[in-house]
Amino acid sequence: MAKKTAVAHDFNVLVPKESADKILSVLELDLSGKKLSASFVEKALAKLAKSQYKPVCIQVSPEHMDLAAELCRGSNIKINVLARTDTQLEFAIEQGADELTIIFPHKEWLAGNLGYPKQYFTQMRNIAIGHGDFCIALESEVLEKAIYLTEAATEAAMFGADWLQLSSSDGITPEHANAVLEVVGAHNSRKKEAKRIGFKAGKGVDTILQAADYLILGQAVLGADKVVPECFRIAGSMDLFEECAHKAAEQDK
Repeated sequence: MAKKTAVAHDFNVLVPKESADKILSVLELDLSGKKLSASFVEKALAKLAKSQYKPVCIQVSPEHMDLAAELCRGSNIKINVLARTDTQLEFAIEQGADELTIIFPHKEWLAGNLGYPKQYFTQMRNIAIGHGDFCIALESEVLEKAIYLTEAATEAAMFGADWLQLSSSDGITPEHANAVLEVVGAHNSRKKEAKRIGFKAGKGVDTILQAADYLILGQAVLGADKVVPECFRIAGSMDLFEECAHKAAEQDK
């Protein structure tokens, strides 16, 4: 079977309103950056509270969990907490996070300590088990080559991830997304595989045009019926949310 890869496309094929609505339906608003202040997160959540449009999930750091919880109380918006330590993971669980994200231990793995990821995943998974979806983030600026991403994603999938998230402070690329999507697709297609995993594209997705690339790529690799919030997300910025909301509102007038 020929391998599915990203293909060039004409964005005009996607009607702006339809594309904005589709992106919003799978959008996980990413407010978990280390450099984001409490003031920025608070202002972003205040804007979100006033908007008629909502993301499916909000990703935050543990210190901003209370701000997100206040907004999401009584709504269907999930809260995903990015935990960098076991203490942060335990705190997120105590605060009622719906989803929990940890970062793949890239440096140890690339340095040749190949057994460390299993040890780390087991420790963190044992803390998180029974407390919502468990996501493992792969940082493409560290795992620069697609082959490294493929190997790391395969290992993460083996050890109980519910989601694989591709992240990069410099912005992810379709090539790297394709590598991880192929792992997700192969994992989920195994007939004996009871546990299916989802894919999240982000960080660094800031515009509708960028998000459309990942929607189309997800459809090409996983199938159009799999690009739904239960198994596909775009972890986009506040800029992306505001652009989508503006575009959707224009068409709703």
